[in-house]
Amino acid sequence: MNPLLMLFSVFFVSISYGTEVAYDELTITDGLAYDSNTKKLFSGASTQYHTNGELKEKTAYIKGKWDGLSEIFYENGQLEYQWNYKDGRLNGATTGFYESGELKYKGNYLDGNGIEESFYKTGQLEDRAHYKGDQQDGLSESFYENGQLADKANYKNGEYNGIAVEYYKSGQLKSTVNFKNGNADGLWERFSEQGTAQPESPTCYQNGSTVQLSNCSH
Repeated sequence: MNPLLMLFSVFFVSISYGTEVAYDELTITDGLAYDSNTKKLFSGASTQYHTNGELKEKTAYIKGKWDGLSEIFYENGQLEYQWNYKDGRLNGATTGFYESGELKYKGNYLDGNGIEESFYKTGQLEDRAHYKGDQQDGLSESFYENGQLADKANYKNGEYNGIAVEYYKSGQLKSTVNFKNGNADGLWERFSEQGTAQPESPTCYQNGSTVQLSNCSH
């Protein structure tokens, strides 16, 4: 782990956490953490360790809800993920790293609304997604390692909603399909990398089920 990152992490944790207990001393009911001994909503931090004794996970709670800094570590001590929560919702910066230390993921939230990006080890953007109320909402995109757009789709309340498009690494259109409330609804068209329609394309969907092609308008 980067020495400065480790020093900051240790300092921040030391001033942020109160009571510490093992995670298995908590009972999670309806998304809230209770102290298994006192049966009261838990405030403090829960911890888990790898078999080699290294810290695996540390999560902060206030009155049973995630609140404050939560971290996950690899067995070698390298920070894997770090999130900030407020009143049970993502709030502030989030980061993630590969075991070798390269940036893997970053995000920024305000009351569960925000944007997340993940990266290849090379630093090239791999995915980008928007969130609202802790659920995917809005445009989501994935990219090949060469930077070419691989697919894009729209979400609403955590479900596919609208046109979803896939591309070959060359940039050629691969498929298009429409979604409504999480279900395929409309034409699903598929193409070869040369641009010709696939033999089974198009297919017509209504509310997630295949129907006669005549039910879909071109």
